[in-house]
Amino acid sequence: MKNAPQMMKSQDIPITNPDELRSVYANSVGASASLTDVRLFFTEVGADPTNAKGVQELKAFVTIPLTTAQALHNTLQQVLDGQKQLVEALKAANGTPVVKQ
Repeated sequence: MKNAPQMMKSQDIPITNPDELRSVYANSVGASASLTDVRLFFTEVGADPTNAKGVQELKAFVTIPLTTAQALHNTLQQVLDGQKQLVEALKAANGTPVVKQ
């Protein structure tokens, strides 16, 4: 029996930046969805001395298929779970009581 070809994982493919995209900072995110896609809006919210409401600047927006949105959800959940475990371990190492939520 022949070995079935293995699918290449995206993390095994080198990332290139032919359009010379730059990193941006965002402290707020919103989302909308259609039947097939999710659109994420990344903004930076800050103070504006001339406007009591502040200012919100669009930094980036990304449209992804629902399958990619689900993969993003799973990845973010893993990252957040790992971060929570790290914080709990650091608190335990410093003798700080860990409060369960």
